Amino acid sequence: MYRPQCDTELLGRVLESEGIGPGTDVLDLGTGSALALRAAGLGARSRWSKGRVTTVAIAADDTLSRRTVLTARLNAVLARQRVSVRRGAPTAALPATDST
Repeated sequence: MYRPQCDTELLGRVLESEGIGPGTDVLDLGTGSALALRAAGLGARSRWSKGRVTTVAIAADDTLSRRTVLTARLNAVLARQRVSVRRGAPTAALPATDST
């Protein structure tokens, strides 16, 4: 969709320095896919989906969010990383809870 933001590399280094790796759960909100792919490459997994990392595209424009999801999925395939890509509210990737 667009070039990575100027802080993408910095945030990627933070993921590495925080010990993101096998067994780590990662939820990326507002995907651009670069950080989700970086986390997946480090071995992170997600307890919320079958993928190793879950990323949620959040956009007011429905067409833009659909394009973002398609782009993130394509990027994951090209990078050979398992990433679950969703779109919607920030809570779209979280499991339903019983409030009773």
